[in-house]
Amino acid sequence: MTQESVLQRAKQGDAEAIASVINYLLKDKNILAKVINHQNLNLKILLESSQILEQDESISLIYKLIQKLEINKIKSIQIYALKTGCGSVVWEKEICLQASDKTSHKNNKYQKSSKSSENKNKFKLYPVWFPYPISWMRMALLSTIGLPGLPLIMMGVGVIVLSLKTYDKNIQSNMMIILGVAFLFISILVISLFFFIAKLCIKSIFPNYAKKIFKYSHSLWEGFYGTFAIAASSTVMLAMIVDANLSVCQFIYANQTEAWECAGKQTGRIARAIINSIEKQNYFGETWFFRWMVITAYLYQIEYLTKNYLMPKILRKKN
Repeated sequence: MTQESVLQRAKQGDAEAIASVINYLLKDKNILAKVINHQNLNLKILLESSQILEQDESISLIYKLIQKLEINKIKSIQIYALKTGCGSVVWEKEICLQASDKTSHKNNKYQKSSKSSENKNKFKLYPVWFPYPISWMRMALLSTIGLPGLPLIMMGVGVIVLSLKTYDKNIQSNMMIILGVAFLFISILVISLFFFIAKLCIKSIFPNYAKKIFKYSHSLWEGFYGTFAIAASSTVMLAMIVDANLSVCQFIYANQTEAWECAGKQTGRIARAIINSIEKQNYFGETWFFRWMVITAYLYQIEYLTKNYLMPKILRKKN
């Protein structure tokens, strides 16, 4: 049986042909589909897999397929997800189709409403002002590779800032800027590679969780934003330390110059202690590490909300 004949039969509502098309599309995901067509009006689609299927992704794929097949008589689709060996339905979903739903505009509308309902559910589960679990998870992954590279990243940022501040258009200044950029570039590549390997490992063990953690980002972006998050969170934390030390020193010294010198010495001492704890990997119980985790989690929260709520909202207004 040729592929064209299978597609023709599927467009006519043949259950066996529809199942063949679905199985062809899902062959890489180890999912077996069975289709029952009741009087050419209702499709029952059973999706069986050894893993629990991602509901939104599966529904979207089936919906798109039915739209492309243009089976005009079908009024509704019932999708059932089963786990192999379990025997019971893990989840089910019914989609009502109308004649006007057969256009791509309606398909996009369905996808947007599905994402919108998913976002609303997240808002109900977690308050916006507190980092979502995915933000904490990405922070935890970053801490394993990012903190050992903290001195390199801060050195790169420091070299660039100092070079730009004292820039006088000579070869030495240009070389210093290039050196600082090289430090940051190395950090981006290392973190990108780490997240790529982590994605493969998590996907092989927990495929559903891997899709949620890395759903909205790529390894290279993780490297870029991870480097930014480390630099930004460390800068904020350092500013907090300086402010706290300055407050104490101003209480001791009336002269502002002496107060700033005192704050600088104290901040340098604390910074050296932080670097030593990172080198010895003995920082898990430190106060600064707790502050760093919270700040970094909030940075990931800001990135997540911007990418998934703010930007789509702006694009919808433009369209």
